[in-house]
Amino acid sequence: AEIGDRVELIVDGAAIDSVALGDLSMKSVEPGVPARFELLADTAGAYPVVLVNENRRIGTLEVR
Repeated sequence: AEIGDRVELIVDGAAIDSVALGDLSMKSVEPGVPARFELLADTAGAYPVVLVNENRRIGTLEVR
């Protein structure tokens, strides 16, 4: 994403878990109910997308 972009990130999951978007936000996810993040990309950086219970990184949001 570029600074100033509105970003919508949707994460589907096969099990009940929490999804962390760096230190910005954390949302719940469960089968059929995705985690939805909506934010304004106002700070450059790389923000890991992590399934908290599994302690597994599933992606990265990069803001330039």
